[in-house]
Amino acid sequence: MPYVIMSSFTGRGREREWEFTNLTYEDGAEAGAYVKTQNSYYNAIGHRQMLKAVKVGLHDPRLWRERLKTQIESGELTPCPWHDDKDYKRCFWSPQGSGLFEHIDPDDPTKVRFIASREDGIADRFTSMNPGRFLKRYIGELPANKIETWCAKMGLDITTSPLLIATTPEDIVRVYNDGPHSCMSYEWEKGCGPFHKIDRHPVEVYGNSDIAIAYIERLGDIKARCIVRPEKKIFGRIYGDRDRLLERLRENDYIEDWDGFAGAKIRQLHTQSDRPRLILPYIDGDILGVDKLGDEWLVLSHKPHIIAKSPYGLPTTTKCMSCGAERTLHGVKDEDYDDELQYICAEGC
Repeated sequence: MPYVIMSSFTGRGREREWEFTNLTYEDGAEAGAYVKTQNSYYNAIGHRQMLKAVKVGLHDPRLWRERLKTQIESGELTPCPWHDDKDYKRCFWSPQGSGLFEHIDPDDPTKVRFIASREDGIADRFTSMNPGRFLKRYIGELPANKIETWCAKMGLDITTSPLLIATTPEDIVRVYNDGPHSCMSYEWEKGCGPFHKIDRHPVEVYGNSDIAIAYIERLGDIKARCIVRPEKKIFGRIYGDRDRLLERLRENDYIEDWDGFAGAKIRQLHTQSDRPRLILPYIDGDILGVDKLGDEWLVLSHKPHIIAKSPYGLPTTTKCMSCGAERTLHGVKDEDYDDELQYICAEGC
């Protein structure tokens, strides 16, 4: 059992009034030696303060600091993601950090639980708060990216799925339609909606190809997604809960690299009509479009023959409006073409 140092400034002998200090010792001999040395010093200078060591159980309410420290160090309470971060530690002189003994709330792993005052500690009374609010109110100036990362990690393994990868056309369409909104996340219905000119959902071209869709579910809902090239462990733009999906991608050794998508193959799908048209989703980033590879595949390219920047599931154009050149890069509006972008040559003809 620990020994707590008690202090008194008033009274004499047995009538002294004692208060608990924050000093504790595991060893009684060490506690006694400290008290003896300090009391000798106080007597020598005529100071009224006196100390004594008292053996108490860890369950004693006045030992709330020691009890919480032990619970956090033993893993009984889960420390917050910033517990050992250097940017957090440099905010405080104390090795115990903020002194609030913050930890992940056992009842809600997305929140921080902490002791707001000495009185709350003695009463075993906790305060629960969102991590971003807690960090800004109690910790002080911290890098914004650190706060975002720490908040994303709060309760991550409890609330958020592992990294999930959709590879089949059906699964990919489901992730787009049920997940974060974008121009490609509309339901396909024949003759209706933004994809009314095509016969199937445009993101089906990613099915069973070099491209897949990485996503996470949180509390049962799809909260974030991005395109990935699993073979090269690279990912593109993240839609939705960026920080949590980024954590999962990093755990699986993925890096962001748009250049690595060039050369990836996706399916070649066409509309079922007298004049079949290529079905093509809007592709993010520096990948401007595709080139054809035989009758089955399309290849992603930074300088494509076919532009993939239309929200309607169709390529915008395959030739320059000015000179007929096939490589087309810069977009201009054509009011007679459903407000889709037409393109002119990179050479600026």
